[in-house]
Amino acid sequence: MGLPISKEVNRGKYLANLLWNTSGFDLVATCASEVLTPSISYPRSLSYGFFLLLVTSLLPAYICASIFPHQENWNIGTYFDVAKIIGGNSFEDWMGVVGLFNMTGLLITRLCANSRILYGMAQVDQMPSTFTLLHPKFATPWVAILTSSLCTFIFIFFNLDYLAEVDMLFYALSTLLKFSALIQLRYTEPDVLRPYQIPFEKELLALFVCFPMTMCIIMLIYASERSQGIALIGTSIAVFSYICKESFIQYGTKEVTKKRLVRVQENLERMQKRIDGVIESEVKVLAAIHLITGKSADVALKNWGSRAKERAKERLAEKTKQMKDLSKSLTNAIMPQQNSNQPSI
Repeated sequence: MGLPISKEVNRGKYLANLLWNTSGFDLVATCASEVLTPSISYPRSLSYGFFLLLVTSLLPAYICASIFPHQENWNIGTYFDVAKIIGGNSFEDWMGVVGLFNMTGLLITRLCANSRILYGMAQVDQMPSTFTLLHPKFATPWVAILTSSLCTFIFIFFNLDYLAEVDMLFYALSTLLKFSALIQLRYTEPDVLRPYQIPFEKELLALFVCFPMTMCIIMLIYASERSQGIALIGTSIAVFSYICKESFIQYGTKEVTKKRLVRVQENLERMQKRIDGVIESEVKVLAAIHLITGKSADVALKNWGSRAKERAKERLAEKTKQMKDLSKSLTNAIMPQQNSNQPSI
């Protein structure tokens, strides 16, 4: 660790690989409407996931650095060389199998998340309505999944270094848009109920996102000219296509435009019902905590999630009547389980 680091460092590739291995947490938002009690699940799962990310990244790196301390000995496949030195051919093979399952899990996760993005965009007429088709048995957006799979297959033939750098450039641009929308919506629509809300006030949230946004800008600056050119061309095509699509849709009679707006509103209402269902399930959990444990509101709110306590209290006050009705129904459902000495939740 005390050896000098080579001055010939490609900062663009370094930042791209660094962010590539620590990005993707925002994709869990695409599945928020299908997660039971996300205000409880998300903070815990993201905390555990970030901890596992650090352990699984730093521990092998320290072991490899102890065996190959010189920077010039590091390349693609160094981990396998270290595994062979430590445990022989069998351990090297085992590491390959583990890596295969690791990449398979990552691929499936990204396909699920990316397909949900296409599905959500199609719900509000930002993509063709074909992407809203759901599988009759599994209720998954199968057209969006197949499209994402096809794009993934095409990019298999690209150079990994450039692919990671270009991918992170597009990711950085989209992340800047996401954070900007996050701050805007917090100011313009602060009281809208969401499946999960970051427990920061507006000013603190704006300050909190400055660091990741700065990292994205730095990566855009240090990227290679080739990657910057690809990102510029891709972004220009996306913006131009969006303008053409909007102009084409708006072109025509007022009835055509009106039908489109009605269809978008219907999709938004259907999506809002799913979000309301998630919030309803959280209210049930909170009501059950009150009913079974008899804990105070502060304790129940602490168990409920990591939302700001004051905002949670306000929402709880709005749901008082609804919770009373839920408590009655839960009493009838839980009492038989209590009599049989089985867990009630």
